[in-house]
Amino acid sequence: MSLIGNTQNKNIQDSKNISSYDRDLKILEEKLVHTAKVWDSLDYILRQRPSDTIYRNVVRQQFKENKQKQLDVYRSFIYENPNSLVSAETLNNLKFLYGKEGTQELFQPMSETIKSSQLGQNISNFIDLYQTPEINEEYIDFELQNQYGEKVKLSEHLGEEYTLIEFWASWCVPCRRSNPELIEIYEAFKDKGLNIIGVSVDEDKASWIQAIKEDGLAWINVSDLKGKENTAALKYGITAVPTNFLINNKGIIIAKDVDIIRLKSLIN
Repeated sequence: MSLIGNTQNKNIQDSKNISSYDRDLKILEEKLVHTAKVWDSLDYILRQRPSDTIYRNVVRQQFKENKQKQLDVYRSFIYENPNSLVSAETLNNLKFLYGKEGTQELFQPMSETIKSSQLGQNISNFIDLYQTPEINEEYIDFELQNQYGEKVKLSEHLGEEYTLIEFWASWCVPCRRSNPELIEIYEAFKDKGLNIIGVSVDEDKASWIQAIKEDGLAWINVSDLKGKENTAALKYGITAVPTNFLINNKGIIIAKDVDIIRLKSLIN
């Protein structure tokens, strides 16, 4: 009897939560109506003069300004509704844009219930781990598992001369397209002190392993299969793939987002 009662109470509570979620989502959408209309207008304007570079650059600037206004609307909603699940979802989706300090400021007033949820844990993890290492700074260590389930620590697999940390994913078309050239460089320089650590931001293990096999990636490959919540990706401030960091034998980041041609010139 008590189990039935608990189930009924839970259903009532779930119903309240759903109702509250829908209400909050509607409020947020209403606040975003103006910026949504601006998006549509700017998109229409761009289509009218597709070959006018100067005109398009002006419109792109307006896109940028509207995006900032939209972020301000989201921020205000989260600030005014710290106990809303919609706020937690929104903050989790936008945390990379708000950065560590901005995210922490919005996350701090949220309820313990939200903070202990999966969304809350994702946000908290971001705040704890997120960094943006720059050129001439020391590399950040991390430990993830390879495709065989073995733990691999970056600091234990640095190349004698250079280490390239390549952030990629099986679903990333540019990543996959650049792999053949990267393989050529690896084969040419692996005996001269180059090592590559491929960090996948995949979520599906089968897709990740299949991509490694199909592309013939002979270097170390690691992932925690957490997608954008990948531990190493958070530590390196990764918001898109492909992204890479080149580290020298002193552990200093000497380049970031290097293409194949520049990579050759740096390690040659």
